[in-house]
Amino acid sequence: MFARNLWLAVIAIFAGAMATKFLTRGVEHYRGVAHDNAQPARAPTPARESRSATVARPAQAARPQPSSQSHDTYVIPVDRSGHYMTDAEINGVRVANMMVDTGATLVSLSYEDAESLGVVPAEDEFRYTSNTANGVAHNAHIKLREVRVGGLSAYDVDASVGEKGALAQSLLGMSYLSKLGGFEVTYGALVMRH
Repeated sequence: MFARNLWLAVIAIFAGAMATKFLTRGVEHYRGVAHDNAQPARAPTPARESRSATVARPAQAARPQPSSQSHDTYVIPVDRSGHYMTDAEINGVRVANMMVDTGATLVSLSYEDAESLGVVPAEDEFRYTSNTANGVAHNAHIKLREVRVGGLSAYDVDASVGEKGALAQSLLGMSYLSKLGGFEVTYGALVMRH
């Protein structure tokens, strides 16, 4: 009985170590997608012809392409810096080059983007604080009527507006993403679904 429990513990530790390695290196690495800091992916070399055996290669799933947008799906390829950048339409106005950030609780608008949308809060509404890569920033909370990326719309989306100069780039956070049917990172692309 002791030997069996010891064997199960060894298997559990090994499985945990492999899961940790898998999660820290990223799903894409195991699917053969090259990262910018890794060696370029090489196409598999064709098997040498052999009279005695034929090598069959398993079929690979089709990689989502940026052009494969539909009303129910939107694909954003990863850029050179490892980010997912896209244009969005907020309250009917185009906002260029937003970064999708699953670590951001809210859609976060730069002061300048909020100005272009006509949703700049009053000075006294910048009473919330948030930690950013550049330190603590003050922001105001607002509600956006509609956020649309491709054909994927979400309504009544909570958002924040950073004080002037606090946020260099607007972010598509979880207040938008959580209203979608789902999203996943696969083959170096972010796939969002209705």
